[in-house]
Amino acid sequence: MKKDKTLWRNPNCNIRELQLVTNLLYEKKTPIEWFFPPIGKVATFALRNHKAKIIPRNEYDAKLRDFISKNPGCRSDIPTYYQFMEAFFCAGLPPQTKAENFLKSPAQSRNTFHGGKPLWVGYDTSVLRRSFHSNIIDFLKLHKLDNSIGHVVAGGVTEELMQGMDYKYKFQKVAELAADFPQASNFLNQPSLSARLHRIGMAEIKNMKENYVFHEAPSEKDDLEIIKGYEKFEGDRNAEIVLFSSDKNFVEMAVQKSLKTQYVEYNVRKLQNHLKNNPIPLDLVSRIIYYGTMVFGMTQLGGVELYSIWQGKKVEDWNRGHIKVKIKGNLAKPFRKAHGVLEDMKKSGFLPNR
Repeated sequence: MKKDKTLWRNPNCNIRELQLVTNLLYEKKTPIEWFFPPIGKVATFALRNHKAKIIPRNEYDAKLRDFISKNPGCRSDIPTYYQFMEAFFCAGLPPQTKAENFLKSPAQSRNTFHGGKPLWVGYDTSVLRRSFHSNIIDFLKLHKLDNSIGHVVAGGVTEELMQGMDYKYKFQKVAELAADFPQASNFLNQPSLSARLHRIGMAEIKNMKENYVFHEAPSEKDDLEIIKGYEKFEGDRNAEIVLFSSDKNFVEMAVQKSLKTQYVEYNVRKLQNHLKNNPIPLDLVSRIIYYGTMVFGMTQLGGVELYSIWQGKKVEDWNRGHIKVKIKGNLAKPFRKAHGVLEDMKKSGFLPNR
């Protein structure tokens, strides 16, 4: 029996490799239409550097209500419009200019060889769940500051993220979802929506540990305990922490403790205005789709199906940020070839695994 060359399945595609898919789709000179089956089309990304068309909130909410009315037991399993917008925040939209400038000034003026205090970036749970670390690293690399700064996470933050990671889809829930969302039949024993959002934060911490100067500051859970952990770390190490959070109460309490703290705003209306007035570069399109697939569990791009959860997904797949790709039709062969080249480069040590 001949192997079907129009279908290729790959369970090991990371965020970088996903751009192979968007590149191939753009080469067809047609817009990339992005779907989530319970809602339908959620976005259209036109040719390079064109503005995206995102589903309006009222349309999304109406389709969500329709799905929930037919499947009332799945209310907490289908992302709200705000949770859908999380994909854009994780991808780095809109740019966090205020937060970046807040960090840039002390980072540029720091000289530890002439008595300057070491500078550490600290994080609250709320920003790690939106991949703030990855986005601030891109900014630091741009300004050649990424190797001069440490990263610190309070133990209470790690505990909050871990505590929310283990809610999994059991057989009955999968059956309920799959009634009007057949692709969800692949979700058995995989993390639910809330747990997937927490796993994004844990992936950020793993990235810090593996690639940057990192320390965990001991603390208990609860905002005040987390802040005390950062305060003690700063005092014990004679260092300076620049702390980021998207929780206004957390920011106010941290400032009261004399910690240099910046509020990171995730505002849906500002995001919508940014998308309306600015084109999205191709590399950000693939990041949006990647994080959107993490939020939704599964999405579609024409003849491509993307899964962030699938039955049998391993810890290694989570650690390396893998999603599963199913490609049908004419894209299967060129994607297989391009992905094979990247795999060879990783084996040769030219590219990291993530």
